[in-house]
Amino acid sequence: MGQLLRDLFLRYLITVICLCVLVGVAHAKKPKLIYEDDEVYMRLIMRSDEQLSAFYQGREFSQEAIREILQTCYVTPIIKNKKFDVLMLDLTHWSFYVDGKPLPRIDRLYWATQWQAISMKQAHRSTFGWTLMPEQRDLRFDEGVGGAVVVQRQSKPMELVARFVTTIGDKKSEKIIRFKGFKCE
Repeated sequence: MGQLLRDLFLRYLITVICLCVLVGVAHAKKPKLIYEDDEVYMRLIMRSDEQLSAFYQGREFSQEAIREILQTCYVTPIIKNKKFDVLMLDLTHWSFYVDGKPLPRIDRLYWATQWQAISMKQAHRSTFGWTLMPEQRDLRFDEGVGGAVVVQRQSKPMELVARFVTTIGDKKSEKIIRFKGFKCE
């Protein structure tokens, strides 16, 4: 009986070690999706199809609407201004690339057209709009913002160049943050 318990424990231990190694290898291959300095904190979260489906099903979106959403790629930035300067967010100054070629952002006008075509309820349109990153927004000291920025679904790694303008008084400067090598989940 003692030998059997030792064998089972040893097998369990080996399984746990193997799983830890596999998880470590999987995480080692993912790009770092956090940027932080004295001025700003920014993190990218990639939403999987399962996460998106569960979120919108929980809000009673139609299957047709969820299919439209799943044809795209959700990049969810979380941004926090760490300086007293005002940090200006303007998505028209953000650029996505695949293989060095520009990847257009899917904007609110696109979604309005899609939702009109499937006669989506206004309540669902409002909920969907709430999940998107604001097009423009100023961030004061210690303020944060987050939301989805949507691009065409890609199988290749992407790059994001996020440009911000910071202002203090009449002085303006540009802050550029880059993320490379991230993929749609």
